[in-house]
Amino acid sequence: MNGDVAVTTVAADMAAQRGILVVTAAGNAGPFSRTLSTPADADSVLSIGAEDSLGTIAAFSSRGPTADGRIKPDFTAPGVAVCVLTGIDHVGREDGTSFATPLLAASAALVKQMHPSLLPMDLRAAFRSTATKRAAPDTIYGWGRPDVAAAAVFPSGVTALAPLPAAGPLTTITPTFLWTVGTVPSFATPVTYRLRIGRDTSLASPIIDSLTTAQTLVTSQALKAGNLFWRVDATAKSGETGTSGLIGPVVVPAWATLTALSNPAGMVIDTAQPTFTWKPALVSSPPGPLSYDLFVQRVASGSLDFSVANLTDTTFALPVPLERNTAYRWLLVVYAGNDTSLIRSQGSFLVVDLGMPTSTLLYQNFPNPFPAAGRDSTCLWFDLAIAGNVQLDILDLRGNRVRRFVPGPDFPGVLAPGRYGRGSGSGGICDPRLMWDGRADDGHPLPAGVYLAKLKVAGLLVFKRIVFRGK
Repeated sequence: MNGDVAVTTVAADMAAQRGILVVTAAGNAGPFSRTLSTPADADSVLSIGAEDSLGTIAAFSSRGPTADGRIKPDFTAPGVAVCVLTGIDHVGREDGTSFATPLLAASAALVKQMHPSLLPMDLRAAFRSTATKRAAPDTIYGWGRPDVAAAAVFPSGVTALAPLPAAGPLTTITPTFLWTVGTVPSFATPVTYRLRIGRDTSLASPIIDSLTTAQTLVTSQALKAGNLFWRVDATAKSGETGTSGLIGPVVVPAWATLTALSNPAGMVIDTAQPTFTWKPALVSSPPGPLSYDLFVQRVASGSLDFSVANLTDTTFALPVPLERNTAYRWLLVVYAGNDTSLIRSQGSFLVVDLGMPTSTLLYQNFPNPFPAAGRDSTCLWFDLAIAGNVQLDILDLRGNRVRRFVPGPDFPGVLAPGRYGRGSGSGGICDPRLMWDGRADDGHPLPAGVYLAKLKVAGLLVFKRIVFRGK
């Protein structure tokens, strides 16, 4: 029963290869599995099981699967207490898959009459797309009982054309949704389509819920970045329905991509008046064109050093200098009509002073408190105006040293004048040798709490308060 051996099975497949739709009974050997009768195991025929008027499978109806694991039967039809002629002027009721099979065969013939171009596998696909078990076919019902009227109106179903997950992320925030239902009989037109677009598979709270008689919809509402799902349900004038099923996830892009000073690891630059650039997503009009507000924010305090509104270009040169040796991030608010989206730089940037320091300083660590802002460690910076012996330690509130950075494996006890703790270029704004991860010298994690950074040089002792949130 693998679809290749029995004589009747081979004959049924040969007929199917010649364009004949073969519909055969699954058999009456149920309720156990693998009880099909030949040629119901043929892969190109429709094998039919029997169910009662309530849609419950008949106990006698043969079950699959085939010996090679394929789902059979293909469909079910009424096969319990079927009204039949038992003689001249006599009507009776009979059971059996042989009474279910003619109902499905006749239905296929009617659909073929309405759509002469449909091939046998097209008819099978039409029945599958409307059958009661189409979401989860099994070896008891197969695809279940087809909705023949719906299959006749929508023989090719509702086919989603775009956007599709396989096409990759979108490049626009106002995509065009396309679908098709093939040729619909004139008595069933017009067809009304309900397009629902949402953030989850339930579509219970759709972003867009629209009715149309066209097979396309251009969104005039900008969609926010992230995954979305969509579905089209078709209703013919004559009442038949079809559906595309759930499509997704489709990835909507960010409204803009920051293309400068947005390295996740952070960046070090030497110009105090940098140029900010970004690349917008495609957008239709309305709600486009896009406009922008730009903000430059201090990482440590969150305060704004600069802001500008209603930009229409995608590049902006800062007209005022930023403070050196200070970590910044920048933000872009993108406007599409009355809607907005906030884009943050992935990392911070630091404007360094390349000159030699004129005074010795210990800067406030950042982030503080930590961990914060996606960072598990905090950065330690200090400036040294003259060469000398240096100690940089982390103390608990009792004054006990828990971690020593200088002197240590990475730094000698005597340091030359310079600025310490900064990164370089796109490698990050912090020197990894001067980043504290909340661990002691021996590597064990310390408890959450308040600690002190202590810088000791000749004639100077400086402390900074560090808040560690723990890990």
